[in-house]
Amino acid sequence: ACKDGTPVAGLECIVHNTMLLAGCNDGAKNITPVDCMVHGNGPLQVFLVAGGYQVSQLNISTGVYQAIYTWPFKRSSSYTYDRLNACGISPRDNITYCCMSVTGAGCGAYLVRFDNLNAEFVAKLPVWGFTGTFDGDGNYILIESSKLYEVWRPDTLTGYDTFKGVSKEVDRKVTMQRSVGADVNAVRASLDGIEHEWLVSLGSGDKQIHAVRRESGAVCTLKDPSGLLPSDTFGSAWNFQGEMFFSRDAGGGVFKVTLLTNSCTKDGIASALVELVGSSNKTRNNDGMNCLDNENPRFMLECQTGYHVEGTSCVKNVCTCNYGSPAMGDACPDIAAHRCEACDEGHHLTSDGMCEPNLCECDHGSPAV
Repeated sequence: ACKDGTPVAGLECIVHNTMLLAGCNDGAKNITPVDCMVHGNGPLQVFLVAGGYQVSQLNISTGVYQAIYTWPFKRSSSYTYDRLNACGISPRDNITYCCMSVTGAGCGAYLVRFDNLNAEFVAKLPVWGFTGTFDGDGNYILIESSKLYEVWRPDTLTGYDTFKGVSKEVDRKVTMQRSVGADVNAVRASLDGIEHEWLVSLGSGDKQIHAVRRESGAVCTLKDPSGLLPSDTFGSAWNFQGEMFFSRDAGGGVFKVTLLTNSCTKDGIASALVELVGSSNKTRNNDGMNCLDNENPRFMLECQTGYHVEGTSCVKNVCTCNYGSPAMGDACPDIAAHRCEACDEGHHLTSDGMCEPNLCECDHGSPAV
């Protein structure tokens, strides 16, 4: 059903006879959508910097986050905030939405949409949290502790310049069997024999994958048989047309997780396929988001010249060298190369980086070497 708009039906309607908007005449007035043609070829991340939160794009070749804009703590005279997280880009309007904690007694947390210049408050949230995402239908999901909260179709909601005008609250709350990781992806999969929507995260420090059935809150915990997942926090999650990726807060890796059919059944293998597919720099207080309809950007785990991939990190190359000290880093472009930096006494460095014995000149005798 939908008040003052077009009702949704079928798969877009999560629960029969619930109020779910599809075409109501409201939504963002002054917010510019994310350009998914420009920024859709790389994952986006929101993270804490001096004076506010920065929206950046991950360079999938280098692992470096390149700044797009910063949202200051005191952008507006009508409010200030101190935390911003649980971000996502709605597939309905391609606008960025985040959970914002407004400073001041009794102010609380809100779902806010914004661009580099403006922000609109659209819903009052019961708690501030750092785990959030959108599903493919454009419904916002926030997870805090073992509680799951939903705001249906926020792209249709009226936006306000200040939090004081907001009366809209969450549409649905579910109690989960346990808490989950720091960021989450919403995907459809047949983990328990029937296709459901699952909220998937990587556990903080337990090297496991946690999948929550959205409609019931039941949790299926999956193992990583590859042993690639480090004991760390994964604060950024990205979902490209159902392909899931997670970034390690400490840097050193982007991991792809593929769910396996029936892995949560009684006789299932209770594991998922994990691959190390890209590089990422260290960030703090971060959250991932992307244009859900864009294709997988084809992550590449690459290192700068003079370094090579070892496990989940880029390690400095060390060449081989006879009769001297090996070249390292930039001076050793290939780990398999034979190149010296300096030579032992009695040897000299050739133009191709070899240490060759010195050969003295000698008239009427044998030269010293």
